Amino acid sequence: MTQGFAYGEGKRANGWSVARIAFELRGEIAAICQIQEWWIAGLHLASRISRGPLFLDPVPDVETIISIYRQLRNGWGRILTGPLLITPALPSSKENEELLQRIGYRRRHTLGWHSAQIDLGPSEEEIFRGFSSTFRNLSRRAEKQDLTLELSNNPEAIDWLIGNYSDRMSALGVKHGDHAFFRALATSAGCEFFLLRAMLNREPVGGTALIHAGRVSEYNVAWHHPSARSLNVGHYLIWNAIREAKRRGALVFDVGGLAGVESGFSTFKRALHGKEYQLLDEHISI
Repeated sequence: MTQGFAYGEGKRANGWSVARIAFELRGEIAAICQIQEWWIAGLHLASRISRGPLFLDPVPDVETIISIYRQLRNGWGRILTGPLLITPALPSSKENEELLQRIGYRRRHTLGWHSAQIDLGPSEEEIFRGFSSTFRNLSRRAEKQDLTLELSNNPEAIDWLIGNYSDRMSALGVKHGDHAFFRALATSAGCEFFLLRAMLNREPVGGTALIHAGRVSEYNVAWHHPSARSLNVGHYLIWNAIREAKRRGALVFDVGGLAGVESGFSTFKRALHGKEYQLLDEHISI
């Protein structure tokens, strides 16, 4: 998702410049990459790559990986361009860590992307049976409540969700001001961005936003009113989000990140029994 066009337009709305590049190897495109660039007064101060570059070959050979990461370092991780901060789209392993160090990248003390994916190939019934028994029971209870589902991507719904989510993050001491980002992302993505709201007596009591990129729909932001907790709104929304992603043709549903340590929301997502994966930690090059 972070390498998709719409994500880049969202970052542009937050003040970044965006470079989109393709790597040719022996006359064919081997990888693509979206690079966020930070400029002030004509000075290129830093660059950032989130979960990239993406290789067209799902299992690229070591020589190709080295060549492309070296080109990135030469083009963006220079003194005149400022540091290159990159969360590589490479599985976390000792071999990949050593490979990047050999090229000249250095690991920062920032954890890489950790998430889980659900295969949407099976039927809805089969997917549902793969969840934990607790999740299935709470989802069934939610379906028996007087909740209705609203599917939308209009600006009012986006502002409602992001405003409530931001307020919740602020209460937890986390700065979160992404209204401009999500408006731009939704506009650029069109029907690839979708928002589901749980309605009770025609009033929204919870919502979640997703974006579809390539073959994956990724769970992005979610919020529900504390008073709706007893209605199991979170279970209602994520199960309906998975069903909607499947209806839209996604082959994979990404739960949108897991914490390195067990937390309430990570416990909730792990009840879906998705296949977990971990990417390399953030690296720096200059």
